[in-house]
Amino acid sequence: MKHFKTTLLACMLLAAANRTTAQHVYTNANERDKKPVQTTPLFNDSTTNIREKLVLLAMQGPLMKETDHDNRIADLTLKKAKNSWLNLLTVSTNYNDQSFAKKNPNQNYYVYPKYFFGITIPVGIFFSRGAEIKIAREQAAVSRNKQDDAKLQLRSEVLTQYEQYHSMGELIRVQSQVIEDEQAVFLQTEQKFRDGTVSLADFNMASKALNNEIAQRIKLQMQQNVYKVELERYIGMPLEEALKR
Repeated sequence: MKHFKTTLLACMLLAAANRTTAQHVYTNANERDKKPVQTTPLFNDSTTNIREKLVLLAMQGPLMKETDHDNRIADLTLKKAKNSWLNLLTVSTNYNDQSFAKKNPNQNYYVYPKYFFGITIPVGIFFSRGAEIKIAREQAAVSRNKQDDAKLQLRSEVLTQYEQYHSMGELIRVQSQVIEDEQAVFLQTEQKFRDGTVSLADFNMASKALNNEIAQRIKLQMQQNVYKVELERYIGMPLEEALKR
């Protein structure tokens, strides 16, 4: 009976110890899982100002200058159409150098003007000129509408590229935290492998997990660089220089 009581007391103490250990492990796990991941909001005053700055630089960049030239060409075409009637006019002159002195009093003489001026006006000018001017004016309006549409499209593309670039930077930062966690696990596994408490397969698994996370960060960095290059094409300058302005 005494032996039974001793065994029962030992089991109760062991159960209490396991319960305390389990609660401690559970608490640590919860604290680790509840650890907030610090992220930068994608929409705040700072990033909004950066977006508008990049859009403004893009509007002054080489892509929009092409539409300015198109508008200039349309304006010159309209001006040319308005003045085209001058090219249809023909001005002629004639100089009569005959002497008006009568050599023979009995002969009739026809007196011609000494100077003669003439202007030829094609009749079609009154019917075609107005239509040509209207066509040129409509072409100028189309050119300006295209420029307005190009501005809206450029703004959308610049904002999209920056959002992708900025979001990719946040993903890279989170991925760096994941790598730190995997690196800690790898170092622990490496030490245990040296101590002989884990197998080679466990060590290789930890090493592979760390390398996979590092490779994922490299892919994210490469994609961010692609977004950066495309964004710089729109603004016409390096992104670092644009952000300093």
